[in-house]
Amino acid sequence: MKEWGIENKVFTITVDNASSNDLAIRYMKDTIQRSRTLACEGNLFHIRCCAHILNLCVQDGLREIEDIISNIRENVEYVNRSEARRMQFIECVQQLQLKDKRLIRDCKTRWNSTFEMLSCALKFKEVFQMFKERDHFYGCCPQEEEWNKAQKICSLLEAFWIATHIISGSEYSTSNLFLQEVQKIKPSLDTYAQHEDLFLKQLTSKMKEKFDKYWGDYASKHISKVKEIINSLYEKYVAEETNKGAPHPSESESFGFSNVKRNQQSSVYSWDDFDVVQKLKLRRLRDLNW
Repeated sequence: MKEWGIENKVFTITVDNASSNDLAIRYMKDTIQRSRTLACEGNLFHIRCCAHILNLCVQDGLREIEDIISNIRENVEYVNRSEARRMQFIECVQQLQLKDKRLIRDCKTRWNSTFEMLSCALKFKEVFQMFKERDHFYGCCPQEEEWNKAQKICSLLEAFWIATHIISGSEYSTSNLFLQEVQKIKPSLDTYAQHEDLFLKQLTSKMKEKFDKYWGDYASKHISKVKEIINSLYEKYVAEETNKGAPHPSESESFGFSNVKRNQQSSVYSWDDFDVVQKLKLRRLRDLNW
């Protein structure tokens, strides 16, 4: 950071939740803090990687159907190992008049790649059955129960896949997007955790436990801290304006509202908790370049 000349410009650092990272970031924070250059007294310096946490949640779920995933993956690999098999598979696809033509291989270490492989394979469920009748050496076609479980896990993971896709973008800012995307996952997990289907209920319970541990303790504290910081900045702004002799209107008048109603709904996961007044204070400070 010194070589780049940014040691006095660091606001936050995002890493995964490995214990070695915790120690390194703590040392770095103490070092930088000696020159008192950390914004907000360093309260928001260490941020856990959102995509990494989502990955851990999903991996817990995928372990529950590891055998099914391996079986479907083997089917995909079997077809793609030979050009003759691929052509025979395509003929089955054409006979069934399906739009999609190709199977997708996955990277075992990337869950979103596995999700895409499963979602694609599900579209060819009938094709695999037809392919089995034509290829006498093919004997690992998934059973109907396995396809059904794969369909259920894909319906659950879709919200995770969308959120990860958005917040892992590399050509646009993501810090302003992650909270709104991740909080959409919460209702989905709550719904599936109470599902009448025992398989989905057991699958979701482990994912929800990890999700709640992170977002219940970590995200809610940061939302509270951000609100506290905005209040503090706004109070300093008001104090400076008052010292200049400028009249200080009431909160509602200063924002052009006759009646600002605060959202009393309590939820540690919802962006709504970051209420109207906080947003307006932040907007006023930004507009004044304060």
